[in-house]
Amino acid sequence: MGDETSSLYYQAKLKAIENTLRDDGVTFYRQVTRWYSKEYSTPLHHVRTRIPYTQILQEYYEHELEDMDYNDVYEYAMRDMLPEFMEEFDDMDEEFAKSLIEEQKQQLENKKKREIKTKAKDEIEVEEGEIKKPKPEEVEMKFEDEDGN
Repeated sequence: MGDETSSLYYQAKLKAIENTLRDDGVTFYRQVTRWYSKEYSTPLHHVRTRIPYTQILQEYYEHELEDMDYNDVYEYAMRDMLPEFMEEFDDMDEEFAKSLIEEQKQQLENKKKREIKTKAKDEIEVEEGEIKKPKPEEVEMKFEDEDGN
């Protein structure tokens, strides 16, 4: 009986090694359900029989992605999930960056024009080599005493 038991253990180990090396859907299903069982302290047979596999997968992938920042998740999605769109999004990003640069250039140019106009209004008038200060506007002042006269 000892040989039969050790043979059973040996066969189980061989099967586990084979499943791990096979890397197919069944192996992945078993790995993910074991992870879920450990993570949520749920008996494995309940995980495999009572919880929809799509829910288990969503929890698994969210767990993998939750420690990544936004840019890493975006790159992961583009690289691994949507590789055919990666180049298109890169082009869109480049076009967007170019449009921002053009917008900034236009804003700077407009600001310079406004500054020049303001400076021209405030500058001292120059007439035939003679500097003249702008004339102050005339102000009429009327003083009244306490009686209103």
